[in-house]
Amino acid sequence: MIKYFDWISFKEEQTARHLQGLKECFQENEISILFFGNFPVHPEVLPNLSQSQLSADQFYRSGEALWKDDFYSLERQLKYWGNSNFPWLSGFYCGNSSSNPSEHRKYFPVTPVATKFMFDLALACGIKAFNFSMFVERDHWYDSPLGTDGGIQANYEIVARLVSLNEKIPLNRLESTARVGLALYRPYWWYRSLDTRFPFDYFKELLRIFEGASQDLSYLKIDYRVLDLEDSNFEQCDLIFIPSAEFMSASAQQKIVNLVKSGKKVILYGLVPHWDLDFKNCQILSKFLKLKSSPERSVAQVEDRDRSFPAYLLGHLRKSGKGSKEILWDQNKCVATRLASGKGVAYFFSFDFTSHKDPVKLLYLEELLKENKILPVGSTSDLEVNLKLQRFDNSFVMYLFNPSGSFWNPKPESKKDVIVKLDTKKLGLKGGLKLTELVTGEVIKTTANQLAGGVSFAIGEFESRIYLIGK
Repeated sequence: MIKYFDWISFKEEQTARHLQGLKECFQENEISILFFGNFPVHPEVLPNLSQSQLSADQFYRSGEALWKDDFYSLERQLKYWGNSNFPWLSGFYCGNSSSNPSEHRKYFPVTPVATKFMFDLALACGIKAFNFSMFVERDHWYDSPLGTDGGIQANYEIVARLVSLNEKIPLNRLESTARVGLALYRPYWWYRSLDTRFPFDYFKELLRIFEGASQDLSYLKIDYRVLDLEDSNFEQCDLIFIPSAEFMSASAQQKIVNLVKSGKKVILYGLVPHWDLDFKNCQILSKFLKLKSSPERSVAQVEDRDRSFPAYLLGHLRKSGKGSKEILWDQNKCVATRLASGKGVAYFFSFDFTSHKDPVKLLYLEELLKENKILPVGSTSDLEVNLKLQRFDNSFVMYLFNPSGSFWNPKPESKKDVIVKLDTKKLGLKGGLKLTELVTGEVIKTTANQLAGGVSFAIGEFESRIYLIGK
């Protein structure tokens, strides 16, 4: 493991040197441009360079938007790119690839509704600029805005409308209302890429919790950011979910301690680290939490005084001093603790606390978030319909996404009647309001009181809406 981590670090260092060499070559020829790294796709989008290395050489990271049959995975990827210093997509693909385009188009069409869905989602996740890739069809590419002969096709009009959005709202000034962060820790994904269960057989569960947390936050209509643990300062986050295994660098452990001491709410999940990345004794976090853990993978019945639910167990926790308070148990063995430090709080869960649509577990997470003053700005009557809100100046943009059904072949008749509510008092909205769909031009006249009580929307499979809330 030590040699593997050392090799990854060496590889990243050499990649950084190569990119710096390319940049110097351009600069020597007096070519003054911004430099971006479009890195290979990773299961959780981590580039093969750390943000600190990119920033040191004044490189910007960039990504691509591709549909891979998982709405929540795509959302996490876009949020990662959307939280970069220069949030743009170097590849927003128009259409789809195929060895037999004419046949593929029959079964996997990329409709204007699908193109709008992808664009709206990227915008809602913080992307500010787009490079529309494959704008013209090729021999093995179909449903581009323009055909191989330059003729206008179905997606041309929707792309033209999407491009003109910047004339209606200042895309570069849209700000997320998210106060929750999902942290990625690069060494854990290095290990995960080995695709081995030895010697740490619980990393699949760590990834499962990471994925489940993003999905639950979506169900609860609580927006979030995806950030790198080592390179992010989490200034815009009040509560942060952080994975934890038996190894973690001293700097990462100390950073978590500092976050809690600075007043942040931190939810750790996994096992308590007792080694650094050289697998030498390092118990900074353990000593702060006054907590140790022992691995034990099983299915457990987790309970407290008010509820009980089944969950995947990674191990048990035991206190090593006064400080942490036990809050959940598996047959009288501790599996969750809470530690208060000034205004900050650190939770530690050694089981999969995410719901996977279990209503009891989802309610527990909702109560935990409320306890830490993390509340949604609105709600929808359908669990899966996604609601997001962005602000600019004194205005708001509301997004709705229905990720149910088939992305490739949505059924036009399968529309959901969804009641959407917004906390208009919290948002400072008063009097008469007008919801204007920025792409289709649909206008809904309502009031702040009606929007607080609920407004009905009919939204189809893999359909999206983007409304400007104004007077």
